[in-house]
Amino acid sequence: MITRIATFVSTAAVSLLTSTVLWAQANPLEQIPGSALGFAVIPHLTEANDKIGTLTAKMQLPVPDVLTLVKGMVGIGEGMDDTGGLAIAAVPSSDDEDAPLAWYGFVPVSDYKEFIKALAPGDADAGVTEITVFGQAMLVGEKGKFAVIAMDSEHPEALKKLIADDTSIVATVAPLKEWMAEQQLSIVITPAGKTQLFQTIAAALPDQEQLEADAGALQGDDEKGDDDDDDDAADDDAADDDAADDDAADDDAADDDAADDDAADDDEGDDDEGDDDEGDDDDAAEMEEELPPGALAGVAQMFGGFKTLLADADKQLTHLAVGLKIEDNATLHLAARALFVPDGELAQWARQVKLPPEGLLAGVPAGDFVFAYGAVSADFSPEIAKIISSMTETGLEMYGLDEEGKKRYAEATAKMQEGKRFTGGVMGMLRPGDSLYATSLSVEHVENADDYVKQMRESFKVLEASVKSPKAEEPLYTVADIKVGEHEAVEVTTDFEALMGAAAGEAEDASAQGFLDKLFGREGKIRMIFAKANETVVVTAYSQEQLVRGIEHVRSGAAGLEADADIAKTTALLPSGSQWVAYADPQGVVQMIGTFMEGMFGAEMKLPSFPPSEPIGLSARVNETALDAEIVLPENFVAGLGQFIFAVGQMFQGGGPVP
Repeated sequence: MITRIATFVSTAAVSLLTSTVLWAQANPLEQIPGSALGFAVIPHLTEANDKIGTLTAKMQLPVPDVLTLVKGMVGIGEGMDDTGGLAIAAVPSSDDEDAPLAWYGFVPVSDYKEFIKALAPGDADAGVTEITVFGQAMLVGEKGKFAVIAMDSEHPEALKKLIADDTSIVATVAPLKEWMAEQQLSIVITPAGKTQLFQTIAAALPDQEQLEADAGALQGDDEKGDDDDDDDAADDDAADDDAADDDAADDDAADDDAADDDAADDDEGDDDEGDDDEGDDDDAAEMEEELPPGALAGVAQMFGGFKTLLADADKQLTHLAVGLKIEDNATLHLAARALFVPDGELAQWARQVKLPPEGLLAGVPAGDFVFAYGAVSADFSPEIAKIISSMTETGLEMYGLDEEGKKRYAEATAKMQEGKRFTGGVMGMLRPGDSLYATSLSVEHVENADDYVKQMRESFKVLEASVKSPKAEEPLYTVADIKVGEHEAVEVTTDFEALMGAAAGEAEDASAQGFLDKLFGREGKIRMIFAKANETVVVTAYSQEQLVRGIEHVRSGAAGLEADADIAKTTALLPSGSQWVAYADPQGVVQMIGTFMEGMFGAEMKLPSFPPSEPIGLSARVNETALDAEIVLPENFVAGLGQFIFAVGQMFQGGGPVP
C-alpha cells in the first residue's frame, strides 16, 4: 500500500510539474469521483507552460517549449484544449478495503475524436476504447470536456463506471479551495487517502517480535558462517591425518624427519585454530556490546511511539496538500498544508502559539552567515507531548539511565521548557581549520536566565553520570564550570568519537580521524558552552570566541540579523506571521561546502562561488485552521543557480577550479 501512495505522489509530481494561478473553464476536479484518495492538478496548461518558460529563461537553460515537447513525445496532435486543466487521480479499483489503486488521467479536449485519432484507437466510436501511449496499451473514454485515460487496459468496466459516476471530489476538497487557487500545481490527499497513508506507514513499522526475528535471522547467518569455518577446519585436519599415515608407512629416516616437521606444523595449525576460536569469541563479545540488553525492546517502543503519533495525527488532521507556484519574475514557492480538525486538540493548541514582539531573530549578531533561524518555543499539544515524553524515556533507558536519573532529567528539561520563549541562531561562514560547528551560536530568550542555566546544567550532569562509552566505560558527556573572559559559563563536551563506537585515539586510519575532527572538533568532540547574557537571555556557542560575540551583542542592544536587508526581502516572500523561520544563504552554503571539502581533500576541490542572492527562506505557521509550511527560492537565487550550474559543469569538464 505504501508503494501505491508513494507512486501516486512521485508520478503526479513528475508528470505535472508546471504552474498557473487561475482555474480553467474546464475544471478537471468536477470529473474526478468523490471516492478518489488523492489527485494532482494543473488548472491551466497554457499559463503553466509560460511560467516554466519564465523559470528556464531566468536560469539561462536551453529548454524548448515544454507543452509542445510533451505533446510531441506522447504523439498528441489536434483536439487537445491547451487552455484547460489537467489532472491525475488515484481511485480505489473496487470497494474492497485492500483494493489496489486505479490511475486515471483527465486531459482537456476541444474535440475528443480528433484527440484520440493520433493515439491509434481501437474503435473511435466506442464509449471506451483502447489506445497506445508511449508504446503501452491504455483505455480512454469521454467525460464532459475531458478525455479520461485509464492506465490499466484490462478493466474497461471500471472506466465505464467512473465515466458514469456523477459524484465529484469538489465538495471533499472545498476546505482547500482558496489555498489551491493560490497554487499553480496542487497535489492533494483526501481525508480517506490520508487515513490509508498513515495506516500503511504504521503497518510497515516493525514491533518487538519482528525486530527479534530479524536479529535472530542475522545471528543464524553468523552461526552458519562459523559452522562452515568449522567444517573447513575438520577437512583440513582429515587431510593432515592422511599425510601423517603416508609418512608413517615410509621407512626412510628423512621421511620420518619430514613427518616430524609436519607434525610440528600441525601443532602450529592447531594453535592457529585456537586463535581463530578466540577471535570468534571476541567478535561475539563485541556484538553483545553493540547490542545492549533491552535495546530491541527500546527500539520497538520508539516505533510504537511513531505508530501512536500517526494514529493521533489521523484523528487531528483532515487533508494534506503540496503546492507549487512560479511568479512572473521566476521566484519559486513550494508550499505544504495540513488542515486541522475544527476545534480539535491541534486547533486549540495552535491558538496559543504567538509571535514574540521582539522578532524571531532578536539578539542574533549581524554578519555573513550560512544558516540562520528563529523559532517560537511553544509547548506541544498534550497528546503529542505524551508521545514525545514516552519516546524520550525510551531513549534514556537505552542510554542506561535508571529511574532516578530519568526523573532528574525529566524535571530539569520540563523546567527549561516552561521558561523558554523563543530561540534565534546562526551558523557563520567557516574559516580554514574550523569544525562544522565552530561558528555557530544560539540566543535563547527565557523568563529567567539564571534558572535556565541551572536546569540546563543539571540535565547534562544527569547524562554525565549515566551515559558511558560502550568500550572505555568513560562518560560520553562531561560538564565543567569555566570562565570565558569575565563571563561565568558551563562547558559540555560530547565525545562523538566514543559515541560512534571508537575510543579516543583508536580510529582505524588518519583520514577517518581527520573527518571526525573536521566535523565535530578536535578529538571528535563537540564542546558546547552556554552562559547568561542578561536576565532573560542565554547564549550558547561552540567556541569561546562566538560565546563572547553573542553575549556582547545582546548586551549592546544593537540591531542584528533581524535588520538584515536580504533577510527582510526573503521574509516578505514568506507567509506573514510564521512562528518558525530559517534562512540559507547560497553563498555561505557553497563556501561552507567548499571549505569543508578543501580541508579534507585539498585545494583541487575548490568550488566556484555562488552569485550574490537573497537567502532561501523556509517557514512554518500554525493557526486554528492549519499548519502551513513553505520554501521560497527568490528571483536572484534562481538566476544565480543557472550560473552556478554552468560554472560547476565547466569545472568538471576539465576547466579546473573556478575562482
